[in-house]
Amino acid sequence: MLGVFVVFIVFSFITIIVKMGLDHSRANRLAQGGAGAENSLRMSELKSLMREAVEEGTAVLSDRIDALEARVDAVDGPTRRLSAGKERLLEEPEMPEARSEASSEAPV
Repeated sequence: MLGVFVVFIVFSFITIIVKMGLDHSRANRLAQGGAGAENSLRMSELKSLMREAVEEGTAVLSDRIDALEARVDAVDGPTRRLSAGKERLLEEPEMPEARSEASSEAPV
């Protein structure tokens, strides 16, 4: 019975020492990285940075789409816009009022 008691005390002592060592190393890491609040970004700052990066990245593509749409408009007339542009609205294409009877007939 005394042997079980000694093993329990030794096991408890080793567990306490290991836990104290882990707590100490965690406290040291937090103390060294404690100045992280000064280096961190707020969520609104991060969102604005991401928004600016996306706008810069897509500006060239928007310009290319606008140029292509201008070319298509010159050839075919006004059509539905692929890019939202600055007004963020899509123009609906004008649909012909009536189709010719030849195009509405089913092939035989």
